[in-house]
Amino acid sequence: MRSAYGVHLMFVEDKVAPRAPSLDDVKAAVRSDWESARRRDIADRRYVEMKKRYEIKVVWPEDRPAPKETSGVQ
Repeated sequence: MRSAYGVHLMFVEDKVAPRAPSLDDVKAAVRSDWESARRRDIADRRYVEMKKRYEIKVVWPEDRPAPKETSGVQ
């Protein structure tokens, strides 16, 4: 096997065939991912609705130049 440190020899003692994980093995991770995505979607929709009701205006001090990047603020 090659790495950034050179070539390495390995001894393979046993080989196990790959298998697809069972539902019980991945259930918690799938649920967590789904819940996180759902929360993000809900938050994104709320932000869109809030932005419709407000005018966002950024005023920079006159003695400082405004940054070139707005970090996603539109």
